Amino acid sequence: MPGTIALKCFEEHHNCFDLIYDSYRLVDPECKEVIEYHDYTLHETGEKCYARWGKSQPCENCISYYSNRSGKSTVKLISTSSCILMVTALPIEDGERTIVLELMKDVTDSMIYDFDNNPDCTHILDAVSKLNSTVTKDHLTSLYNRRYIDDRLPLDIKNAVAKKSPLSVIFLDVDNFKSINDTYGHDVGDLVLKAAAGALAASIRNGADWAARYGGDEFVVCLNGTDAEAAKVVAERILYSIANISIPTDKGSINITVSIGMHTMSKQVLTAQEIIKLADQNMYDSKHSGKNCISCSIE
Repeated sequence: MPGTIALKCFEEHHNCFDLIYDSYRLVDPECKEVIEYHDYTLHETGEKCYARWGKSQPCENCISYYSNRSGKSTVKLISTSSCILMVTALPIEDGERTIVLELMKDVTDSMIYDFDNNPDCTHILDAVSKLNSTVTKDHLTSLYNRRYIDDRLPLDIKNAVAKKSPLSVIFLDVDNFKSINDTYGHDVGDLVLKAAAGALAASIRNGADWAARYGGDEFVVCLNGTDAEAAKVVAERILYSIANISIPTDKGSINITVSIGMHTMSKQVLTAQEIIKLADQNMYDSKHSGKNCISCSIE
């Protein structure tokens, strides 16, 4: 893979990292776990990589995942309560899988800013936070974006399998969205998307679940540890909440509806693409059944 280095190269030069960086570690980008290397062998630790930052959930903008996916080095600034860290991630091939080398350096007092006036440190931290957020958030709806789905859903599936717990995915589409855009204009279309997104965010558990804009007028919701019966309750809450939304237009207020497809992974292990495809197919069943309804399946 272009941009990666061999594990042998890491073996030969890892002592040099101590001269340049404050610390380094190896990370499994899929399981989000720290890997130890000694006696020429990789060893699982069970330690979650995001625990270092005092988090109980994976980082929204996971540098190791994006470095592994792109096959090249990636740089990220992380603001903590006491410092600003520059983290450089580099994929490493070990023959069977790719792990990621994370190199960390405290740059709080060593960064040089090319500004006419020295900015306040608070502004810098705010800027770092906003930059990291824009990578995983949809700018229109403020929900997560497709990139976040690609990163987070495979991890949630792995966790569900490890814990032997169910996982449900909801796929929904705004009914007659093209007609709304054509009749009332794209500004109203944007209001519709924002309103639907707000209803989604208000209908799920903060922290345990997440919602994202899949693209256009399509959205994905992931319900962790949620079986089919409980997931349908959430889907119904979303359906009714959106149906009660009134959107103001120059031609009078309009109401919107959505068609919902849902799939629950219980026994059979699915990939992220497979579970989204099944939920999407169920969404089309809802469209064909008259819209503004829910279609479900379970494996």
